[in-house]
Amino acid sequence: MASVGVDASVTVNCVGVRSFAGTGPWVYDSTTTRTDGSIQEVVFSRNAAWWGQHGGVEELRVVNYNTSELIKQALIDGSLDVAVGDKVLTPQQVHEFQNDHSETHATIMGPRLFNQIVVMNAAKAPTDDIEVRRLIMHSVDKAAIVQKEMYGQAAVADSLFPRDAPYCDIDLTPRWDYDFEKATLMNCPDILVSDEDEVDEGLVLGLLLGIGLPVLAGIAGVVCFFLGKSLGYKKFTEENDQRVRAGPPAVVGVAEESGNTVEADM
Repeated sequence: MASVGVDASVTVNCVGVRSFAGTGPWVYDSTTTRTDGSIQEVVFSRNAAWWGQHGGVEELRVVNYNTSELIKQALIDGSLDVAVGDKVLTPQQVHEFQNDHSETHATIMGPRLFNQIVVMNAAKAPTDDIEVRRLIMHSVDKAAIVQKEMYGQAAVADSLFPRDAPYCDIDLTPRWDYDFEKATLMNCPDILVSDEDEVDEGLVLGLLLGIGLPVLAGIAGVVCFFLGKSLGYKKFTEENDQRVRAGPPAVVGVAEESGNTVEADM
């Protein structure tokens, strides 16, 4: 890296710090290195001038372990008092301490500080297609991953930042939750017939004759029905108008009176 005012051809390498200064509860004391030059441990001493409340610890040793399995063994054999931080132990190892070593070790979960995300490159195929990205989001069962791979030590995240971050405690819609059925429907390819595909002309003709003709016959029957009904109604209307103009007929029928009931047979 280069500072402002320094020629771009000049490279400045950071090799360390000249001194440690601060107003926290601990003061830097010393560093122990391994034969390969890597740091084995860093020692901090209690800052007597610190303004805050002091605990009963006089010295703090921060030890560097190469693997989480070594950290686990150090906690079990007592050479390490506490392991702090994310990814120091695997979720499975934390689960083992919670269940198998609960009588000798205490496990405390701190607040969620950040979300773990998977970034899709929207500028490169195939994830440049928004439908592909939606398909991926609907296909991933994040809740199952949390329970199986993280042993329930996390929660499903719907946004980039945690909900307890400033201005992030809102519900965004639509939510791209796990929905395998929807993902399956989105992944169904359209059935297209290209010029190279062979078309069975006999099958097509059979479908036309077997399905098309009955449909056409049915439509023709409906049209004839309504046409005949219209002509019949018109004929009845003309005859009725003629009877009205000619006056009442001489004999309509025989009427018989029987009490209060009148029956007329036409």
